[in-house]
Amino acid sequence: MNINHSITLTLVGILTWNKKDKLRRCLKSVERMEGDFDVLVVDNGSTDNTHEMIKKEFPLFSLISLP
Repeated sequence: MNINHSITLTLVGILTWNKKDKLRRCLKSVERMEGDFDVLVVDNGSTDNTHEMIKKEFPLFSLISLP
């Protein structure tokens, strides 16, 4: 995983809504992947504190939180 956020050719995009526990398992799996990529999670207005979990547990991943 590219933690410097320089130019990469691959972006892993994940859309979520109220699936915090499943998303956590998914993001842990993505963390174990090898290669040069960035991760973007789009939270589509979750009410289960998904965005707080991402910020706390996966600070290197980019997050867009929709209202």
